[in-house]
Amino acid sequence: MKPLTPTALKKLLKRFDSFKGNEICSLTIISPLEIELELTAQDSARAFDWVKVRFLFQGVSDARLVDASKLAYLESSEGVCITYAENAYYFCLGSYTPASYRDAQLYIVAQSIKYDESSF
Repeated sequence: MKPLTPTALKKLLKRFDSFKGNEICSLTIISPLEIELELTAQDSARAFDWVKVRFLFQGVSDARLVDASKLAYLESSEGVCITYAENAYYFCLGSYTPASYRDAQLYIVAQSIKYDESSF
């Protein structure tokens, strides 16, 4: 897995068009401080082929998660928002700021994020 740095954040979101229209495949709580999320996305670097992207959130300090049986019902047309502020990453389903992230139907606040890609 590759660490996601604040400088690489915009490039990743642009490459995957902010993960608009994604489908969350799985959400796994590894420990109270680690959460793994896997979703599908269209990759502009691969002629917009669908790929799976897996995120590992480490140092989780806050989160709103949903039961695995409800993942398919989450609204994802706006994609995801990942921002870096106050030494933390804010991952939200939808379009939110660090000030409003708690309004999202799913969010994770973590000290670091790693990610990798695999074929669909």
